Amino acid sequence: MAVIQDAWDSANNPQMPNDGFWGKVEMQAKKVGLVKGVGKEDFDPTKHQKAWTSIEIFIEPLKDMNVANLNACSRNLLAESNEYRKIVLESIKALGIQDVREINGRWVHVETVPTGETYVKDGQTRDKTMFKFMKLFANEDECRKDFNGDAWTPVPAASAPAGAPAAAPKSSERDVAYKFLIPICSTAWRTSNNDMDAALVQIGKKIAALPMLAKHFDIHSPEIMDLLIKQAAQVA
Repeated sequence: MAVIQDAWDSANNPQMPNDGFWGKVEMQAKKVGLVKGVGKEDFDPTKHQKAWTSIEIFIEPLKDMNVANLNACSRNLLAESNEYRKIVLESIKALGIQDVREINGRWVHVETVPTGETYVKDGQTRDKTMFKFMKLFANEDECRKDFNGDAWTPVPAASAPAGAPAAAPKSSERDVAYKFLIPICSTAWRTSNNDMDAALVQIGKKIAALPMLAKHFDIHSPEIMDLLIKQAAQVA
């Protein structure tokens, strides 16, 4: 449990509130083609002149964080972009990981930092943000301790301590696909004005556009109905 400071101690040494997300990271990479007015498509050498690399990042937050909008825990970008190379990739390598595939399934702390670009939403100009990897943890317990402000002993990413248990097996492809399904269902429910049928139509289109999801799920999958029911329960 975090230590509660005396008010005057806090006044002399104010602590910034927790920023970003603490949780388990999943990353996916695939080759895509870019089509004007459409966006990303699975790369087809007979159709597209250039292959780009789409990167999808999802941070499954600690339950302690009580994150209501899981869509905020995901980012989709191109590996060829400055925001990936200068923010995401550099921060991962700074933690001692040279192959980004090795960060899959690891417990981390990421901050959301401005990319320098802006966008307009609801008539307001907002900063576009990207995940910057700040810390790497050996397990969920260390991640939770850091989130709560408790002491823990950092473990170098490049080498595990002697006698440490083997790394946990990577999540199955279906498990990873499900994690990407969570923010999709959340967004569909919100943008469909809480209409189940309209939400399913949106989800069906998203699944059709993402082979990784289509391989394991369709709109009749019980997991999708469970996610939508949870969204409905939050509104009720």
